[in-house]
Amino acid sequence: MKITVKAHLSPALLQIRSVKRQLPFVAARSLTMTGQAARTAVNAELGQQFDRPKPYVTKQAIQVLPATKQSLSVRIGVGIQYDAPSKGTAYAKVLNHHFTGGARPFTKFEGALRRAGLLGIGEMVVPGAGAALDAFGNLSQGSVVKIMSVLRLFAEQGFRANETDRGRAKRENIRQRRRPGGGADYMVKSQGGKKVRRNYVEIAGKAYFVSRGRGHWFGRGAWLHGRSQNLPAGIWEKSGIHGAEIKPLVMFVRAGTYRKRFDMPQMVGRVFAADWNRNFNTAFRQAMQSAR
Repeated sequence: MKITVKAHLSPALLQIRSVKRQLPFVAARSLTMTGQAARTAVNAELGQQFDRPKPYVTKQAIQVLPATKQSLSVRIGVGIQYDAPSKGTAYAKVLNHHFTGGARPFTKFEGALRRAGLLGIGEMVVPGAGAALDAFGNLSQGSVVKIMSVLRLFAEQGFRANETDRGRAKRENIRQRRRPGGGADYMVKSQGGKKVRRNYVEIAGKAYFVSRGRGHWFGRGAWLHGRSQNLPAGIWEKSGIHGAEIKPLVMFVRAGTYRKRFDMPQMVGRVFAADWNRNFNTAFRQAMQSAR
């Protein structure tokens, strides 16, 4: 007995070749889909752990570099596509220490204070009780600009925002007048708008000063003829009679070391373990349906 079997393999071979052509696209597509899911998971964790985080942190900083047919790998990280917004601090400078541990890089504001000799090495800035905060609990940008202007911390080249002596006098609203017999009295505006002479100082506006910390001597002659400061180190606002109303705007504190709060490889690995097979099957089905 003779049995002859004829198989038509052409359709099968065509199908195999089609699958082979589509595999690089399927792999790249499924890698990118899973990377985007990992990015979503990391952003969700940041949103839960941080207090009122900015969208800058939870929607922009963590980025995905998609896979391609030529490069079958996907990258997820901080600022790996574009390292900073058009106006603002680099994402890595804001977030990296939360993923690696260690010291926080100093901000532009802190850098300006250091260059002026007001903030010491190993110190950082935190908002004081009298500071104006933004919706995210940080020192407002307007407050930062105001403080830098008053302390004349802006570089002169390209941006002249430093306050002048005339502007300072106008802000503090104090007028000093010498009496013929010596001494001084002060001409200030009353609530009715009239100038009245008083034998005490009233700061109708707001004045700002820097404290170097308790025990630091300042004034003419330093320790010999000066006075010892009794306020914690920072930038303060004063107003009222003899500047008696005092509020801390910015405090200078010792910089701490951050612990590692987030494990990026572990977070991404969990998503890949859970989603990879499903995403691959979805990408494969879509590729075969659109294959010619």
